[in-house]
Amino acid sequence: MLLNVIQDSTNFLDLKTVDGQEFETFRQVCEKLGLLEDDNHWDATMEEAVLCHSLSQIRELFAILICTCGLSNPLQLWDKYKVALSEDILHSFEKMDQVNNDLCLNEALIHIEDKIIRISGKKLSDFGMLTPQRRPI
Repeated sequence: MLLNVIQDSTNFLDLKTVDGQEFETFRQVCEKLGLLEDDNHWDATMEEAVLCHSLSQIRELFAILICTCGLSNPLQLWDKYKVALSEDILHSFEKMDQVNNDLCLNEALIHIEDKIIRISGKKLSDFGMLTPQRRPI
């Protein structure tokens, strides 16, 4: 795709440079050139879900978006909605007097990864996401 858009390229570095700015990945170049969809419609979907669905349903939706919708930047969507995706977990930790935001976020990631494994047999890391730390059983 880039070969058709970036004329007169003679090497891979040429393909990773747009308007004098060098990018690390070809995907970043494609994003810069507007060749890929952004996640705006999925962001709007999450925003609406946060307003009117249970937290478990929102985590399920997020897992579905990650495995089936080809998000261009799932980590950015996670960063935006991680508080909402872990709110019920935080409340349960508060009841046990074990408030720790990192633990709550990790637990939310475990819930999401479990859903992703069930849906696709893959893990969060397969989609460029953070890997939750699981406790040994």
